[in-house]
Amino acid sequence: MDTLFTVPVWDDLEIKQIIFSVLWALPRPSTEHLLFLHGWSTGLEKLLLAFCYSPRGNKESCNAKEGSPFGPFWNRFTVDFTGSEFYGPFHYDVYNTDIASQWKRKYPPTSWPVLAFTGAPASFPVQLENKYLQKCVIWSDEMQRKARKFIKDNLPKGAFIGIHLRNGIDWVRACEFISTTPNLFAAPQCLGYRNERGKATQGMCLPSLDIILKHIKRVIRNGKKYKINLRCIRQ
Repeated sequence: MDTLFTVPVWDDLEIKQIIFSVLWALPRPSTEHLLFLHGWSTGLEKLLLAFCYSPRGNKESCNAKEGSPFGPFWNRFTVDFTGSEFYGPFHYDVYNTDIASQWKRKYPPTSWPVLAFTGAPASFPVQLENKYLQKCVIWSDEMQRKARKFIKDNLPKGAFIGIHLRNGIDWVRACEFISTTPNLFAAPQCLGYRNERGKATQGMCLPSLDIILKHIKRVIRNGKKYKINLRCIRQ
């Protein structure tokens, strides 16, 4: 979730877990539930503002619910934004401590209990100097338990190859920019931040069926039998 809670109590992990447990247990959790849980009696007009760096589209708006998964995500919580807040030229940089102070001065928690971002304020792809932080990400015991349960309940016994194939229309459109944006998405992870190991191509971003089958065959050519678990947006 890209929504950032600025209230001090949000630093309490146990409180966060309780709130999200309640939210996901509800049939259709909503903005009103958040207000109730935090005891907020005012600030609804600011709570329902969508945050983005600059206007998106032709209107002076963040268009926070335009497209998928944005629209379905906010609809899941029955959130309808009443307006937009443009936070540019602010950005996020962990090496610039003054940036955090600027955010707090402009958006104090007492007046802005929730900052509902349309996307993460950090740079994407991840900055080179922040790349090492990824090794600190550890799946929680609960997530690992769910993963093992899914494998046990849904996949045949034995070794398997899991394929997450991004081929929805949003991905197709994004890949159109690969020729002019060589560092698109996670390309630097494979090719380097200065493209020292080559440039990303359309075939890498949106591989054809032949390329997909070629790489699958390369994995299974050792003769071992594998089950293939494929997840994709469209056929």
